[in-house]
Amino acid sequence: MENLIAIDGMALPVPDAITVTIMDLDGESERNSLGQLIRDRVATKRKVEVEYKKLDGPTMRTVLEKVEPVFFALAYPDPYTGGRRTITAYCGDRSVPIKYIRNGQIYWNVKLSMTER
Repeated sequence: MENLIAIDGMALPVPDAITVTIMDLDGESERNSLGQLIRDRVATKRKVEVEYKKLDGPTMRTVLEKVEPVFFALAYPDPYTGGRRTITAYCGDRSVPIKYIRNGQIYWNVKLSMTER
């Protein structure tokens, strides 16, 4: 499956895993005297977590450079719509452990957490 994930129109390598979280953002929510929740849902946003395993150095750098801007256009497969969706997102945490070293070449794992603006 090509073009599963694209940032600013550029396809990234096919990830090993994609997790889409659909999040409700609440304003002020509280419980009334009957214990019922009075909820002020202000928005529904997406968080897209992408995981790569065994990326070489140049590919790792390309992926990290694409998520470096404060905001970017993220295209991904959306489970709610069943199709491709594009959102304006930012990248929070970037976990990048070394997977292994072979013949002096470092191979990296990376997990990116991208959240809708």
